[in-house]
Amino acid sequence: MSNRSIYGFGEIVFDIIFKNQQVIKSNPGGSVLNSLMSLGALKHKPYLISLLSNDELGISIKKHLTERSVNVDYLSLTSRKTKIALAFLDQNCNADYVFYSDKEVDFQISTVPIKSQDILLFGSQAAVLPENRECLSQLLNAAKQAGSLSVYDPNIRPGALQHITQWKNIVFENIRMSNIVRGSVDDFFHLFGTKDTEEVYRQVYDIGCQTVIVTNAEKKLVVYSGHEKIIFEVPAISPLSTIGAGDTFNAGLIHMLIQKNVFVHDLKTLSGDLWREILSFATGCAEKVCLSENNYL
Repeated sequence: MSNRSIYGFGEIVFDIIFKNQQVIKSNPGGSVLNSLMSLGALKHKPYLISLLSNDELGISIKKHLTERSVNVDYLSLTSRKTKIALAFLDQNCNADYVFYSDKEVDFQISTVPIKSQDILLFGSQAAVLPENRECLSQLLNAAKQAGSLSVYDPNIRPGALQHITQWKNIVFENIRMSNIVRGSVDDFFHLFGTKDTEEVYRQVYDIGCQTVIVTNAEKKLVVYSGHEKIIFEVPAISPLSTIGAGDTFNAGLIHMLIQKNVFVHDLKTLSGDLWREILSFATGCAEKVCLSENNYL
């Protein structure tokens, strides 16, 4: 296995999933956590940087993480109760969420020894909360200075739209500090008010990131990198659940960036054929999760 370390900055929640008003599944969740779980299944040993509650659910989640090869050295303990996410699947197996949590608290981490060959994944609500800003900024600056590859997934949930105006500058700063931004067409619509991928790319490029991946459920996905546009056809499937699909796509993307020895300086010149190979694997990972009731591989 590669000597490239993977670090993920994100929140820890406990998901309870409903379908037809019945609980069908419960498991640890959170966008970045889902991605790292899948990376563990792909034989990596990623590091999760997050807050872990010291309640019974938190103890159980930590055990689950270590069993799935996710390193827990950078988890900070808190007396805050574990955040609960209720996910209600609709007839198309897409989820609406209701969250229950204690008040957010600041957390600090010890210095992360991130190196030029490493990859940092971050995103979702954890990446925009003011309580996390100092910690995340230190991490992003360290990654930038080291020349490591940073992947940002805004993952803007409908329930967070009431905060989008106050968070927008933070999201833009996250984009500026990233080498790859991967978001759904809905994420970018919430940010920029458009679903036109050319306009999305122009705005992300102007902020400061030159590689953008726009996913759109079962429709075509588009990559802009080094002024090249790659369109990739996504196979049609009948999902059991779409929870974790984007997160698992991110895991497949990172896995292939490592497998193909892609570093920051390679992104501008990556060929269309290599991008399609990367996207094919990442999409296949997402498809596997959609055809199950799991959040990750």
